[in-house]
Amino acid sequence: MAEVGPIHIMGAGLSGLASAITLAKAGIEVHVHDVRSDSGQRFDGDFQALENWSMDADFFDQLRDWGYDPNEFQATEFEEVDLIHPDDVITKTHSTKVAYRIVERGTSEHTIDQGFKRMAISAGANLHYKSKVKEEDCQIIACGPKGTSA
Repeated sequence: MAEVGPIHIMGAGLSGLASAITLAKAGIEVHVHDVRSDSGQRFDGDFQALENWSMDADFFDQLRDWGYDPNEFQATEFEEVDLIHPDDVITKTHSTKVAYRIVERGTSEHTIDQGFKRMAISAGANLHYKSKVKEEDCQIIACGPKGTSA
């Protein structure tokens, strides 16, 4: 196999850290750069739903298969979903398995961002915060949109 590395990643959010974990576990030297002072600052205090009902496989089992440990962050599981119809009628649907999980984003220790940061460090990735790099100096750009979107 050809010698690879070091790989530089712009962005220490979930995508950048997931890339870093995968590469570092493969023995590749990886450096993650972020302009902020910590992972998760962009979405600090936000909550995100991780959908789980549309596939047969449980998403957390998939994470484990991909080499990520969902025990590194807190998630609250739900089996019931409220469906809001166009006429504002709400119906409840129940799942025999976890329908979705709510995770918190941000800089607190229990967040998914900090969980992925711990996994990246454990895998051997080098994290550089308050580090502004040029896109052309990075092999992976994982910094998300510059503006807000919905």
